[in-house]
Amino acid sequence: MSWLTYSKHEINCFHPAFEILANQALSELGLDGGYKWEHHVRTDSNPGIPDYVLLKQGTNRWVLAVEIKRTREAVCSSRTKIQAKSYAESNYSHYDSSSPKYFATTNLELSELFALNGSLPPNDCKIENGDFTVTPVEKHKAAFVKDMKAIISTVINEKVPKFENVWPRVLREWEAAANSLSGSHLAVPTISLSPTAVNVVENYFSPEIEADAAKMLFLRCLLLEYLKGVLIKYGHSGASKIPPLTDDVPTSLVKAFAKLREVDFESIFSQSTLQSYRSITDKGTLNKLKEYVAVLNQPGAKVAEFAKKAGNACELVDSLFTCVHPIEAQNRRGKIQTDPELAAVLAHLAIGEVVENVVDPCCGEGSLLSAAYDRLVGLGLKFEEALRVSQGVEVDFIPAQLAALRLTLKEPKSLKPSTMAFISRDDMFARWQLLRAANVVLMNPPFKRYENQDGHPIPGELRQYYAEAIERVGGEPAKTIGAQANIYNYYVEFVTKCVKSGTRVAIILDNKWYNNSYGRPLKDLFLGNYNIKGIFEYPHSAFFKKWIIATSIIIAERVETPDPENIVKFVRTTEDPRLVDLEALSRAFIQGDGEWPMHWRCVEKRQKELKAKDGWKSNFSAAMENDFLAGDWPALTKLFASVRSGRPDREGGGTIVYTFPVGLTDYGPRREFSTKEKKGRYTTDEGAPLTAEENAELRALAAAINPDFLGYAVRNSKNLSGYEISIQDVTKCPIIEPPSLRGRAEYVDSPKKAKWQTHHDQALKEIYSERSLRKYIRKVMQKVNMTKRVLPRNNLWFILREPAAGELILNRKLREGHRVHINPFAFDAAGRQVRISSNFLSLATCKATDDNSGLDRKKATYLIAAFLMSSFGQLQFEREGQNREGLLAVEEHQVERIRVFDPRWIRPENRDVIIAAFKSLPYPIKAELASAELTERNHLDDLFADEIVFRNNSLGKDSLLKEVHDELEEWITSRQP
Repeated sequence: MSWLTYSKHEINCFHPAFEILANQALSELGLDGGYKWEHHVRTDSNPGIPDYVLLKQGTNRWVLAVEIKRTREAVCSSRTKIQAKSYAESNYSHYDSSSPKYFATTNLELSELFALNGSLPPNDCKIENGDFTVTPVEKHKAAFVKDMKAIISTVINEKVPKFENVWPRVLREWEAAANSLSGSHLAVPTISLSPTAVNVVENYFSPEIEADAAKMLFLRCLLLEYLKGVLIKYGHSGASKIPPLTDDVPTSLVKAFAKLREVDFESIFSQSTLQSYRSITDKGTLNKLKEYVAVLNQPGAKVAEFAKKAGNACELVDSLFTCVHPIEAQNRRGKIQTDPELAAVLAHLAIGEVVENVVDPCCGEGSLLSAAYDRLVGLGLKFEEALRVSQGVEVDFIPAQLAALRLTLKEPKSLKPSTMAFISRDDMFARWQLLRAANVVLMNPPFKRYENQDGHPIPGELRQYYAEAIERVGGEPAKTIGAQANIYNYYVEFVTKCVKSGTRVAIILDNKWYNNSYGRPLKDLFLGNYNIKGIFEYPHSAFFKKWIIATSIIIAERVETPDPENIVKFVRTTEDPRLVDLEALSRAFIQGDGEWPMHWRCVEKRQKELKAKDGWKSNFSAAMENDFLAGDWPALTKLFASVRSGRPDREGGGTIVYTFPVGLTDYGPRREFSTKEKKGRYTTDEGAPLTAEENAELRALAAAINPDFLGYAVRNSKNLSGYEISIQDVTKCPIIEPPSLRGRAEYVDSPKKAKWQTHHDQALKEIYSERSLRKYIRKVMQKVNMTKRVLPRNNLWFILREPAAGELILNRKLREGHRVHINPFAFDAAGRQVRISSNFLSLATCKATDDNSGLDRKKATYLIAAFLMSSFGQLQFEREGQNREGLLAVEEHQVERIRVFDPRWIRPENRDVIIAAFKSLPYPIKAELASAELTERNHLDDLFADEIVFRNNSLGKDSLLKEVHDELEEWITSRQP
């Protein structure tokens, strides 16, 4: 588009352009008196905000919801279609009850029209003739107005939508054909990388190799017809030379493949591929191919005719990839398809000028390489030049083919035999030479934590293979693959060992590595081998968490000796990063030319200021003019004797059946003694799951346990009703606790489990003597097999050794609002105590007391809790905590960085006033409310500001409060809970 470029700001440029032309379409149809376009319509039922809605004037009933994107690839993305579909679904009642619920996607070049079709996915919701592509460019605006007139006429006049069924049927028929071969005795040409040996990489990331071979056998037939139609659509001279398919299989296939090779597509229709089809002699396989060729050419649904009319390379690749790798399968393997607009952001941050080699070593279906290609073309390269520069490696067979197809079809009219998409179907850990030649490396590596036990854990032999590859190329053992290492550590370290000095790497990682303790080895790696150029943080809600976890971007330049004075840019945006003007972003970051785009903030730090042992999240905030955190403010944890996470539900191995028996939904699976050579003390092997009847039986027995044998506990934050924990709170999910263990000093203010002693033997006898407990335990032994044959007694019944919670309790995960809790039971050592689950952190025995002024342990704890609930406290939770898809996670090492205004500094006459203000706070402090709406909290802030300014008179109270409130709101907006 000559008047719009793909890099322009979506809202500032694309939206106004759409509105002008869409209104023109209404006017030319004579409908502007009865209908109107409205921008960013917000409704109570709408979790998202559509870009535009066509409304009936007078009633404001919805007619059409429109989602605007910048690129064709974004329009065709599955996630974009589901996003647009969600607007129609969540606002169903805003449409006329008898009218179709229409929705559309467009980038003003390519437009697609849909309507809800029951619960079917978007591909089955597309309207017949609902694809609109603007050509030629010089008449773009007029052509788009024409398209909009057709769309408007359809959504107003078509009361019964006619759905496009050709392409969904084509996809289903392809899968059905492949499934008819997969796993059968019929012959399928091999596509394995390693036909004579076990390939651990392929076995994990491309495990269904036989099924993929069957899919590819038929996919080439489908692509042959589709590509023929696309070439005709774009006027390629070679299209007419491709012969029609006949039932003379495989001869007609091979002839057609050979002619298509004269156009291009070497990666899909190679000489060896042609030979593999010639070699098929199995009659069953040949018959299946013959049947499928007939399907492709059935009257009314010819694939070539469909592609000639509505062929779209972006949609072709995305729909095929989603068929091969459904979202659930992507999640299991830790390989998440890169959002095309996030890919564009990454490419603009990494590529500031034309380079010789851009490499994506785990390219999937090619989203990052496609963005790199677009960026290079924007910088002046021609089609074939940009293709040559954009190189990828992918071990998974079909995605590798799709990546080549995605790039090759960038300019269908320009294809010729010399055109080559450089996609290698290989294992990146065997392709160090390609990485060594790279000028830029783009990468979105697999995401999977070591302890992720979801049925598809990373095999030990795969990790060992990766570690050996790193050592082989680097000459020393890998340094980032210790305990709890995410699988992406291996990828980042291997790339680091391979690339030459001067290579720029741009990597999408999760947003936890730079702030969590387990990210320390990775931080060490970057600090020791790179000049880090920038780390980018953005709202997770820009990308559906069904597909992608909350992510971040790091850009770094490989060097032999990092420059301690190198400037690292910590960049954070509170807006959807897909909206930004990409050229402006690139100029601000790479060239340092011009201001950062609106809603983007950059804080610069010298690399020598960064330490691997520290969290880096706070670097996204500029130093406050009114920096209230003076150097002598104590860390929160230093004001207590101990800090500890709860354990009753954390040790695993099935022990929860003896800790929180009441209210469990699943008491299984059955457990067996673990024979693993290396195992934790609570490890058991999982057996068969329990049936619904078995779970119901155990649940009933648990509910009948004598209350005298149940102890106070807090399992979930939803069980808590206020800042001060009540008796009602601690009896909702009780633990097993024999009366004889109550009041023992060893459980109070203790940071560790008690050692097993004789009174624990007595307590266990006491448990078995209670009839209701005995019945429950026997049934657990029978059904779950949790006996001392599976785990030693002191581990099986570790709950009897679990220490009590301290007086201050923090939630480890916060989404719905900010809160901390006072545990009043901890102040009475002789009374009944509370245990907490792993959802909480407990701080015990407050030391910030002063007998001379009457500041005892209880009052000091309340004052600390009050400070943590103030904006001064919440701001530190936001700075130090971890954004997990909107949920704020706070671990012990992050709590250690939170500092508080020492209660002993508060003037004695103001202590009770502050505590009263704390007790009057609404519970919890809702994240969606701005500071101006939090009257009670503002009063608390005002009281603490008085104390802070009294102690440090260089601060201005009003400016301090404004700065704290502004930054807190920015952090919360960025997190988007």
